[in-house]
Amino acid sequence: MVPCFLRALAAGLLFIAPASLPAIAAEEPSVAANAAAGREEVDAKRARRWYSAGAEAGGLVVAGITVEAPWRADAEIAKFARDATRGQFTTPEKVKAIKEAILGLRRLNLRYEATGSVSAVDAFRTRAANCLGFTNLFIAMARTVGVEAFYVEVADVDEFARQDEFVVNNRHICAGYWSSSGFGVIDFVERPPFTPRYRPVSDLAGLAHYYNNRGCDFLRAKDFSGAERNLQVALAVQPKFAWARNNLGVALGRMERTDEAQAQYRRAISDDPRYGPAYANLASLLASLGQGDEAASVYESLSRVKSRDPFSQYQAGLFALGRGDFETALKRLHRSASLDPSLPEVQIGIAEASLGLGDRHGARRAYERALALDPDNMRAQIGLDRLAATAPASH
Repeated sequence: MVPCFLRALAAGLLFIAPASLPAIAAEEPSVAANAAAGREEVDAKRARRWYSAGAEAGGLVVAGITVEAPWRADAEIAKFARDATRGQFTTPEKVKAIKEAILGLRRLNLRYEATGSVSAVDAFRTRAANCLGFTNLFIAMARTVGVEAFYVEVADVDEFARQDEFVVNNRHICAGYWSSSGFGVIDFVERPPFTPRYRPVSDLAGLAHYYNNRGCDFLRAKDFSGAERNLQVALAVQPKFAWARNNLGVALGRMERTDEAQAQYRRAISDDPRYGPAYANLASLLASLGQGDEAASVYESLSRVKSRDPFSQYQAGLFALGRGDFETALKRLHRSASLDPSLPEVQIGIAEASLGLGDRHGARRAYERALALDPDNMRAQIGLDRLAATAPASH
Protein backbone atom coordinates (compact mmCIF):
# COMPACT_ATOMS: atom_id res chain seq x y z
CA MET A 1 0.00 0.00 0.00
CA VAL A 2 1.27 3.45 -0.89
CA PRO A 3 1.24 5.72 2.18
CA CYS A 4 1.06 9.09 0.40
CA PHE A 5 -2.75 9.07 0.58
CA LEU A 6 -2.52 10.65 4.04
CA ARG A 7 -1.42 13.91 2.49
CA ALA A 8 -5.00 14.88 1.67
CA LEU A 9 -6.36 14.00 5.12
CA ALA A 10 -6.96 17.58 6.22
CA ALA A 11 -9.36 18.03 3.31
CA GLY A 12 -11.47 15.11 4.53
CA LEU A 13 -10.83 12.99 1.43
CA LEU A 14 -7.97 10.56 1.01
CA PHE A 15 -7.19 9.97 -2.63
CA ILE A 16 -4.38 8.79 -4.80
CA ALA A 17 -5.96 10.10 -7.98
CA PRO A 18 -5.06 11.45 -11.39
CA ALA A 19 -4.17 15.08 -11.92
CA SER A 20 -6.91 17.35 -13.22
CA LEU A 21 -5.68 16.74 -16.79
CA PRO A 22 -5.08 12.98 -16.90
CA ALA A 23 -2.55 11.44 -19.23
CA ILE A 24 -2.21 7.95 -20.58
CA ALA A 25 0.55 5.87 -19.05
CA ALA A 26 1.32 3.11 -21.52
CA GLU A 27 3.95 0.62 -20.45
CA GLU A 28 5.94 -1.32 -23.03
CA PRO A 29 5.30 -5.03 -22.45
CA SER A 30 8.82 -5.77 -21.21
CA VAL A 31 8.68 -2.91 -18.71
CA ALA A 32 5.24 -3.90 -17.47
CA ALA A 33 6.24 -7.53 -17.10
CA ASN A 34 9.25 -6.52 -15.02
CA ALA A 35 7.08 -4.20 -12.91
CA ALA A 36 4.72 -7.05 -12.20
CA ALA A 37 7.49 -9.33 -11.00
CA GLY A 38 7.91 -10.12 -7.32
CA ARG A 39 5.03 -11.42 -5.26
CA GLU A 40 2.64 -11.19 -8.25
CA GLU A 41 4.10 -12.97 -11.26
CA VAL A 42 2.23 -12.51 -14.52
CA ASP A 43 0.76 -15.85 -15.58
CA ALA A 44 0.07 -15.72 -19.32
CA LYS A 45 -2.01 -18.88 -19.37
CA ARG A 46 -4.28 -17.73 -16.55
CA ALA A 47 -4.76 -14.30 -18.10
CA ARG A 48 -5.63 -15.83 -21.46
CA ARG A 49 -8.19 -18.14 -19.83
CA TRP A 50 -9.76 -15.19 -18.04
CA TYR A 51 -9.89 -13.24 -21.28
CA SER A 52 -11.51 -15.99 -23.31
CA ALA A 53 -14.02 -16.78 -20.55
CA GLY A 54 -15.50 -13.31 -20.58
CA ALA A 55 -14.67 -11.78 -23.94
CA GLU A 56 -18.00 -12.53 -25.54
CA ALA A 57 -20.19 -11.91 -22.48
CA GLY A 58 -22.91 -9.29 -22.52
CA GLY A 59 -25.61 -9.15 -19.88
CA LEU A 60 -24.87 -11.43 -16.95
CA VAL A 61 -27.04 -13.12 -14.36
CA VAL A 62 -25.35 -13.26 -10.95
CA ALA A 63 -27.18 -14.78 -7.97
CA GLY A 64 -30.46 -14.24 -9.80
CA ILE A 65 -29.65 -10.59 -10.57
CA THR A 66 -29.23 -9.42 -14.16
CA VAL A 67 -26.25 -7.10 -14.20
CA GLU A 68 -24.57 -4.95 -16.80
CA ALA A 69 -21.36 -6.22 -18.36
CA PRO A 70 -19.39 -2.96 -18.37
CA TRP A 71 -16.97 -4.19 -21.05
CA ARG A 72 -19.77 -4.73 -23.61
CA ALA A 73 -19.34 -2.96 -26.94
CA ASP A 74 -22.56 -1.88 -28.67
CA ALA A 75 -22.78 -1.40 -32.44
CA GLU A 76 -21.63 2.22 -32.26
CA ILE A 77 -18.53 1.37 -30.19
CA ALA A 78 -17.70 -1.56 -32.46
CA LYS A 79 -17.84 0.66 -35.55
CA PHE A 80 -15.75 3.34 -33.83
CA ALA A 81 -13.12 0.75 -32.89
CA ARG A 82 -12.94 -0.71 -36.40
CA ASP A 83 -12.69 2.74 -37.97
CA ALA A 84 -9.98 3.80 -35.49
CA THR A 85 -7.81 0.76 -36.24
CA ARG A 86 -8.32 0.55 -39.99
CA GLY A 87 -4.95 -0.19 -41.57
CA GLN A 88 -3.40 -1.26 -38.25
CA PHE A 89 -2.42 -4.92 -38.12
CA THR A 90 -0.25 -5.54 -35.05
CA THR A 91 -1.45 -5.40 -31.45
CA PRO A 92 0.81 -2.43 -30.51
CA GLU A 93 -0.49 -0.51 -33.53
CA LYS A 94 -4.10 -1.22 -32.58
CA VAL A 95 -3.52 -0.31 -28.91
CA LYS A 96 -1.96 3.01 -29.91
CA ALA A 97 -4.79 3.76 -32.34
CA ILE A 98 -7.47 2.97 -29.75
CA LYS A 99 -5.75 5.13 -27.15
CA GLU A 100 -5.55 8.05 -29.57
CA ALA A 101 -9.15 7.56 -30.66
CA ILE A 102 -10.42 7.69 -27.07
CA LEU A 103 -8.37 10.68 -25.94
CA GLY A 104 -7.69 12.60 -29.16
CA LEU A 105 -9.07 16.13 -29.34
CA ARG A 106 -10.43 15.44 -32.82
CA ARG A 107 -11.85 12.05 -31.85
CA LEU A 108 -13.76 11.03 -28.71
CA ASN A 109 -11.82 13.46 -26.45
CA LEU A 110 -12.79 11.55 -23.31
CA ARG A 111 -12.47 13.75 -20.22
CA TYR A 112 -11.70 12.64 -16.68
CA GLU A 113 -14.56 12.66 -14.17
CA ALA A 114 -13.82 11.45 -10.64
CA THR A 115 -17.20 9.78 -10.10
CA GLY A 116 -17.31 8.35 -13.60
CA SER A 117 -17.36 4.62 -12.78
CA VAL A 118 -19.39 3.97 -15.92
CA SER A 119 -19.73 1.22 -18.49
CA ALA A 120 -18.10 1.33 -21.89
CA VAL A 121 -21.42 2.30 -23.45
CA ASP A 122 -21.95 5.19 -21.01
CA ALA A 123 -18.35 6.39 -21.30
CA PHE A 124 -18.72 6.50 -25.08
CA ARG A 125 -22.08 8.25 -24.87
CA THR A 126 -21.15 10.92 -22.29
CA ARG A 127 -17.46 11.35 -23.29
CA ALA A 128 -16.59 11.31 -19.57
CA ALA A 129 -15.22 8.62 -17.26
CA ASN A 130 -12.80 7.90 -14.46
CA CYS A 131 -10.00 5.33 -14.67
CA LEU A 132 -12.35 2.36 -14.50
CA GLY A 133 -14.75 3.85 -17.06
CA PHE A 134 -11.82 4.42 -19.43
CA THR A 135 -10.66 0.85 -18.84
CA ASN A 136 -14.12 -0.50 -19.69
CA LEU A 137 -14.17 1.45 -22.95
CA PHE A 138 -10.64 0.46 -23.89
CA ILE A 139 -11.36 -3.24 -23.27
CA ALA A 140 -14.62 -3.05 -25.26
CA MET A 141 -12.88 -1.48 -28.25
CA ALA A 142 -9.79 -3.68 -28.04
CA ARG A 143 -11.71 -6.93 -27.94
CA THR A 144 -13.83 -5.81 -30.90
CA VAL A 145 -10.71 -5.66 -33.08
CA GLY A 146 -9.10 -8.83 -31.77
CA VAL A 147 -6.78 -7.48 -29.08
CA GLU A 148 -6.58 -9.73 -26.01
CA ALA A 149 -7.47 -7.11 -23.39
CA PHE A 150 -8.37 -7.71 -19.74
CA TYR A 151 -8.64 -6.01 -16.35
CA VAL A 152 -5.56 -5.40 -14.21
CA GLU A 153 -5.42 -4.52 -10.51
CA VAL A 154 -2.71 -2.05 -9.61
CA ALA A 155 -1.75 -3.61 -6.31
CA ASP A 156 -0.02 -0.57 -4.78
CA VAL A 157 -2.60 2.12 -5.59
CA ASP A 158 -5.80 2.31 -3.56
CA GLU A 159 -8.23 5.17 -3.22
CA PHE A 160 -9.58 6.09 0.20
CA ALA A 161 -12.34 8.54 1.01
CA ARG A 162 -14.00 9.42 4.28
CA GLN A 163 -17.69 9.38 5.13
CA ASP A 164 -17.44 11.36 8.35
CA GLU A 165 -15.27 9.12 10.56
CA PHE A 166 -15.59 6.07 8.29
CA VAL A 167 -13.20 4.93 5.56
CA VAL A 168 -14.41 4.00 2.06
CA ASN A 169 -12.02 2.02 -0.13
CA ASN A 170 -11.63 1.00 -3.76
CA ARG A 171 -8.66 -0.18 -5.78
CA HIS A 172 -7.22 1.33 -8.92
CA ILE A 173 -7.92 -0.68 -12.08
CA CYS A 174 -6.32 -0.36 -15.49
CA ALA A 175 -6.32 -2.36 -18.73
CA GLY A 176 -3.87 -5.03 -19.78
CA TYR A 177 -3.25 -6.62 -23.15
CA TRP A 178 -1.18 -9.39 -24.70
CA SER A 179 1.00 -8.94 -27.74
CA SER A 180 3.69 -11.06 -29.34
CA SER A 181 6.25 -9.40 -27.06
CA GLY A 182 4.37 -10.04 -23.81
CA PHE A 183 2.14 -8.25 -21.32
CA GLY A 184 1.48 -4.50 -21.42
CA VAL A 185 -0.72 -2.10 -19.50
CA ILE A 186 -2.50 1.09 -20.44
CA ASP A 187 -3.75 3.48 -17.79
CA PHE A 188 -5.77 6.67 -17.57
CA VAL A 189 -3.52 8.26 -14.95
CA GLU A 190 -0.15 9.88 -14.78
CA ARG A 191 2.53 7.32 -13.98
CA PRO A 192 3.10 7.21 -10.19
CA PRO A 193 6.52 8.01 -8.70
CA PHE A 194 7.12 4.34 -7.89
CA THR A 195 6.96 1.04 -9.74
CA PRO A 196 3.51 -0.45 -9.19
CA ARG A 197 2.71 -4.16 -9.24
CA TYR A 198 0.20 -5.18 -11.89
CA ARG A 199 -2.03 -8.23 -11.44
CA PRO A 200 -4.29 -9.42 -14.28
CA VAL A 201 -7.73 -10.40 -13.00
CA SER A 202 -10.77 -12.11 -14.43
CA ASP A 203 -13.79 -10.39 -15.95
CA LEU A 204 -15.78 -11.38 -12.86
CA ALA A 205 -13.21 -9.62 -10.67
CA GLY A 206 -13.44 -6.60 -12.97
CA LEU A 207 -17.22 -6.74 -12.63
CA ALA A 208 -16.96 -6.77 -8.83
CA HIS A 209 -14.61 -3.78 -8.92
CA TYR A 210 -17.02 -1.96 -11.24
CA TYR A 211 -19.96 -2.32 -8.85
CA ASN A 212 -17.79 -1.59 -5.83
CA ASN A 213 -16.58 1.62 -7.45
CA ARG A 214 -20.13 2.56 -8.37
CA GLY A 215 -21.07 1.98 -4.74
CA CYS A 216 -18.29 4.38 -3.73
CA ASP A 217 -19.64 6.98 -6.18
CA PHE A 218 -23.07 6.70 -4.55
CA LEU A 219 -21.52 6.97 -1.09
CA ARG A 220 -19.75 10.19 -2.07
CA ALA A 221 -23.10 11.53 -3.31
CA LYS A 222 -24.69 10.45 0.02
CA ASP A 223 -27.14 8.19 -1.82
CA PHE A 224 -26.78 5.35 0.64
CA SER A 225 -29.56 3.14 -0.72
CA GLY A 226 -28.02 3.40 -4.19
CA ALA A 227 -24.67 2.50 -2.69
CA GLU A 228 -26.19 -0.53 -0.97
CA ARG A 229 -27.71 -1.81 -4.23
CA ASN A 230 -24.44 -1.62 -6.14
CA LEU A 231 -22.34 -3.07 -3.32
CA GLN A 232 -24.71 -6.00 -2.94
CA VAL A 233 -24.13 -6.79 -6.61
CA ALA A 234 -20.36 -6.61 -6.12
CA LEU A 235 -20.69 -9.11 -3.27
CA ALA A 236 -22.98 -11.37 -5.29
CA VAL A 237 -20.16 -11.55 -7.84
CA GLN A 238 -17.37 -11.97 -5.25
CA PRO A 239 -18.73 -12.81 -1.77
CA LYS A 240 -15.29 -12.48 -0.13
CA PHE A 241 -14.55 -9.05 -1.60
CA ALA A 242 -13.51 -7.26 1.61
CA TRP A 243 -13.43 -3.78 0.08
CA ALA A 244 -17.06 -4.02 -1.07
CA ARG A 245 -18.17 -5.52 2.24
CA ASN A 246 -16.45 -2.72 4.15
CA ASN A 247 -18.12 -0.12 1.95
CA LEU A 248 -21.47 -1.81 2.42
CA GLY A 249 -20.93 -1.49 6.17
CA VAL A 250 -20.42 2.25 5.71
CA ALA A 251 -23.63 2.56 3.68
CA LEU A 252 -25.64 0.59 6.25
CA GLY A 253 -24.19 2.60 9.11
CA ARG A 254 -25.10 5.87 7.43
CA MET A 255 -28.69 4.57 7.23
CA GLU A 256 -28.52 3.84 11.00
CA ARG A 257 -28.65 0.08 10.46
CA THR A 258 -25.78 -0.30 12.90
CA ASP A 259 -26.18 -3.99 13.71
CA GLU A 260 -26.00 -4.85 10.01
CA ALA A 261 -23.05 -2.52 9.52
CA GLN A 262 -21.16 -4.13 12.38
CA ALA A 263 -21.84 -7.58 10.93
CA GLN A 264 -20.43 -6.49 7.55
CA TYR A 265 -17.24 -5.13 9.10
CA ARG A 266 -16.71 -8.32 11.09
CA ARG A 267 -17.33 -10.43 7.98
CA ALA A 268 -14.81 -8.34 6.01
CA ILE A 269 -12.20 -8.92 8.74
CA SER A 270 -12.99 -12.63 8.73
CA ASP A 271 -12.63 -12.81 4.95
CA ASP A 272 -9.41 -10.78 4.91
CA PRO A 273 -7.76 -10.48 8.35
CA ARG A 274 -5.22 -7.95 6.99
CA TYR A 275 -7.78 -5.54 5.55
CA GLY A 276 -7.26 -2.41 7.66
CA PRO A 277 -10.27 -0.19 6.81
CA ALA A 278 -12.74 -2.74 8.20
CA TYR A 279 -10.96 -2.70 11.59
CA ALA A 280 -10.94 1.10 11.63
CA ASN A 281 -14.61 1.35 10.66
CA LEU A 282 -15.68 -1.29 13.18
CA ALA A 283 -13.81 0.55 15.91
CA SER A 284 -15.35 3.89 14.91
CA LEU A 285 -18.82 2.36 14.94
CA LEU A 286 -18.28 0.75 18.35
CA ALA A 287 -16.99 4.04 19.75
CA SER A 288 -20.05 5.88 18.40
CA LEU A 289 -22.23 3.33 20.20
CA GLY A 290 -20.46 4.01 23.49
CA GLN A 291 -18.45 0.78 23.44
CA GLY A 292 -15.08 2.49 23.89
CA ASP A 293 -13.22 -0.44 25.46
CA GLU A 294 -14.18 -2.82 22.66
CA ALA A 295 -13.27 -0.13 20.10
CA ALA A 296 -9.86 0.22 21.76
CA SER A 297 -9.37 -3.53 21.48
CA VAL A 298 -10.18 -3.42 17.75
CA TYR A 299 -7.71 -0.57 17.24
CA GLU A 300 -5.07 -2.59 19.08
CA SER A 301 -5.70 -5.44 16.62
CA LEU A 302 -5.47 -2.99 13.72
CA SER A 303 -2.17 -1.61 14.98
CA ARG A 304 -0.77 -5.13 15.31
CA VAL A 305 -2.09 -6.52 12.01
CA LYS A 306 -1.10 -3.45 9.96
CA SER A 307 2.14 -2.69 11.76
CA ARG A 308 3.78 -1.37 8.59
CA ASP A 309 0.84 0.70 7.35
CA PRO A 310 1.18 4.40 8.31
CA PHE A 311 -2.53 5.07 7.75
CA SER A 312 -3.60 2.33 10.16
CA GLN A 313 -1.06 3.46 12.76
CA TYR A 314 -2.27 7.03 12.37
CA GLN A 315 -5.92 6.06 12.83
CA ALA A 316 -5.11 3.99 15.91
CA GLY A 317 -3.08 6.89 17.30
CA LEU A 318 -5.89 9.39 16.73
CA PHE A 319 -8.35 7.14 18.54
CA ALA A 320 -6.04 6.82 21.55
CA LEU A 321 -5.53 10.60 21.47
CA GLY A 322 -9.28 11.17 21.55
CA ARG A 323 -9.57 8.90 24.59
CA GLY A 324 -6.84 10.78 26.43
CA ASP A 325 -4.44 7.82 26.26
CA PHE A 326 -1.52 10.04 25.30
CA GLU A 327 1.23 7.45 25.74
CA THR A 328 -0.43 4.97 23.39
CA ALA A 329 -1.25 7.77 20.97
CA LEU A 330 2.35 8.95 20.91
CA LYS A 331 3.66 5.43 20.36
CA ARG A 332 1.38 4.80 17.38
CA LEU A 333 1.83 8.24 15.85
CA HIS A 334 5.61 7.96 16.07
CA ARG A 335 5.28 4.58 14.36
CA SER A 336 3.24 6.18 11.58
CA ALA A 337 5.83 8.94 11.18
CA SER A 338 8.67 6.42 11.01
CA LEU A 339 6.89 4.59 8.20
CA ASP A 340 6.27 7.79 6.25
CA PRO A 341 8.02 10.93 7.58
CA SER A 342 6.37 13.20 4.99
CA LEU A 343 2.93 13.51 6.62
CA PRO A 344 2.21 16.83 8.38
CA GLU A 345 -1.05 15.61 9.96
CA VAL A 346 0.84 12.86 11.79
CA GLN A 347 3.24 15.45 13.19
CA ILE A 348 0.30 17.52 14.44
CA GLY A 349 -1.04 14.44 16.22
CA ILE A 350 2.38 13.90 17.80
CA ALA A 351 2.35 17.52 18.98
CA GLU A 352 -1.07 17.16 20.59
CA ALA A 353 -0.14 13.89 22.29
CA SER A 354 3.06 15.49 23.56
CA LEU A 355 1.08 18.37 25.01
CA GLY A 356 -1.18 15.88 26.75
CA LEU A 357 1.92 14.48 28.45
CA GLY A 358 3.17 17.96 29.35
CA ASP A 359 6.03 17.86 26.87
CA ARG A 360 5.97 21.38 25.40
CA HIS A 361 9.39 20.97 23.79
CA GLY A 362 8.32 17.81 21.98
CA ALA A 363 5.10 19.50 20.86
CA ARG A 364 7.04 22.47 19.48
CA ARG A 365 9.37 20.20 17.52
CA ALA A 366 6.44 18.31 16.02
CA TYR A 367 4.58 21.49 15.02
CA GLU A 368 7.77 22.81 13.42
CA ARG A 369 8.21 19.57 11.48
CA ALA A 370 4.60 19.83 10.30
CA LEU A 371 5.23 23.37 9.04
CA ALA A 372 8.42 22.30 7.32
CA LEU A 373 6.41 19.68 5.46
CA ASP A 374 3.49 22.02 4.76
CA PRO A 375 4.27 25.74 5.23
CA ASP A 376 0.57 26.63 4.83
CA ASN A 377 -0.69 24.26 7.53
CA MET A 378 -2.84 26.45 9.75
CA ARG A 379 -3.24 23.89 12.55
CA ALA A 380 0.51 23.69 12.99
CA GLN A 381 0.91 27.47 12.94
CA ILE A 382 -1.93 27.96 15.43
CA GLY A 383 -0.33 25.33 17.67
CA LEU A 384 3.01 27.10 17.61
CA ASP A 385 1.36 30.47 18.28
CA ARG A 386 -0.51 29.01 21.24
CA LEU A 387 2.69 27.57 22.67
CA ALA A 388 4.40 30.94 22.33
CA ALA A 389 1.50 32.76 23.98
CA THR A 390 1.46 30.39 26.95
CA ALA A 391 5.21 30.03 27.39
CA PRO A 392 6.34 30.28 31.05
CA ALA A 393 7.88 33.63 31.87
CA SER A 394 11.66 33.46 31.97
CA HIS A 395 13.45 34.73 35.09
